[in-house]
Amino acid sequence: MREIIHISILGCGWLGTFLAKAWLKNGDIVNGSVRDEAIFPSLAAQGIRPFRVNVEETGISTNAEAFWNCDVLVVSIPPARNERVTEVYPRLAEQVVAEVKHRSIPRVVFISSTSVYPETGGEVNEETSGRPEKPSGMALWQAEQLFLQEEAFPTIVVRLGGLIGPGRLPGNFIRKANPSRPGNVPVNLVHSDDVVGAILHLTKVEKESSIYNIVSPEHPLRNELYSRAAELQGIGLPDFPVGENMKFKTVSSQKLINTGFRFTYRNPLAALEDLYEQKEKD
Repeated sequence: MREIIHISILGCGWLGTFLAKAWLKNGDIVNGSVRDEAIFPSLAAQGIRPFRVNVEETGISTNAEAFWNCDVLVVSIPPARNERVTEVYPRLAEQVVAEVKHRSIPRVVFISSTSVYPETGGEVNEETSGRPEKPSGMALWQAEQLFLQEEAFPTIVVRLGGLIGPGRLPGNFIRKANPSRPGNVPVNLVHSDDVVGAILHLTKVEKESSIYNIVSPEHPLRNELYSRAAELQGIGLPDFPVGENMKFKTVSSQKLINTGFRFTYRNPLAALEDLYEQKEKD
C-alpha cells in the first residue's frame, strides 16, 4: 500500500492549485497557503487545506502551525517586480530556509524560472553560467543558492519556462507582448500539465539537491507561436520585426528527460491546439 505524503504549498496560486490537485488525486494530503483568507473557500472546495502565511523580510506569520507539518514543502512565491527585488527577495528566501530548518522539513521544491539564464544566443542548460540580465532573474538566482547551499535538507530547484495552460492562453498575452522584440527567436514555453507531471516525477526519483529545467523540448519561433494563437483566438497580431544578432536563449530539458520523464506536449504548438479546443468545449 502506498504511503500517504503530506505536501505544503507555500504560495498556492494558479500553478500551486494544479499541483495540489495532482497530489490529492494520488491520495496525498495537501496544505495550501495564501495571503488572502477570502480565497480559503475556493481552496477548501477543491480538497486543499487552506492556511494564511505571510513571508516578510523580518519573519513569517501564519494562522496555523499545522501548515509546516509536511514531508515536502513547495515554495512557489515569485519575486515582486520592483526596484528592490534583488535586495528583498533573497531576504524572503532566507526566512523560508530558516523556517524549514526550524521545522525539520525533509524536502523542498523551489519554483524558479529560466530567467536566471543569460541570453546567450544559443542553448543553455543547468550547467550554464552567467549573470541573469533582469533583476527578477538575479533575485531568483540568489534565492536558489540559499536553498541549494543549505545542508540541513535537500532542495529540488525547478526552472520553468513561460507557463501556458487553462486560464493562461498565449493569445491573452499578445497585447502585452513586446512588439519591438524580434519574432524570429525561439520561445521557451511549457504547459502546466507537464510542469505538474515533472515535479511529481522528480519528488519520486531525485533525493539530492539539484536543478532541473522544465521547458517543452521543441522551440517554435515567437512569431509562429503567436500567429497561431491569434488565429485560434480570433484576434489581431502585432507586427514583430525580424532582427539579426538578437539576444535569445534556447533552454534544454534534456537532464529532466534523462530521468525518464516524458513530456505530454513536446511542442507548445500542440499544446495550443488542445488548449483552444478545450476552451471551445467549456
